[in-house]
Amino acid sequence: MGAKCEWGSRIWLAAPAACLSSADVGFTLLGQPTTYWTASYATVNEINPIAHFALNQGPGWFIGLGVTWVVLLSYAAHQWQHPLSIAIAKGVTVAHSIGGACWLANASQWWIVPSILYIAAVGSITCWCWNKFECSISKDRSELGL
Repeated sequence: MGAKCEWGSRIWLAAPAACLSSADVGFTLLGQPTTYWTASYATVNEINPIAHFALNQGPGWFIGLGVTWVVLLSYAAHQWQHPLSIAIAKGVTVAHSIGGACWLANASQWWIVPSILYIAAVGSITCWCWNKFECSISKDRSELGL
């Protein structure tokens, strides 16, 4: 095995970012006001300017942007064998975790409870995935005598 991690190991790095990005897209769509769906896409409720622009064009644009983002992120996490790719994947994971938690807080009368439960579940699953990734890197390095 070469010094590069194989797909099987790097999937544990990319999976949380891809899943949480997808969840954030879903929460964003669910969080749009009724007028967005019935009257005008101009009634967008989104703080991210790129996502706001896509939502303003319609939900199809936004979903397309989300799919493109997940594909590019997953490809970069797999192909770009650089320590910065790990930091980016982890940063995206944290950012989309917060984004999802914010949508949950906004949607519930118990605002903080679903957000805390979501962050706790996401954190546990993400740590499990990242530990699998780190173990696979350690195994790769030990096989190479590093």
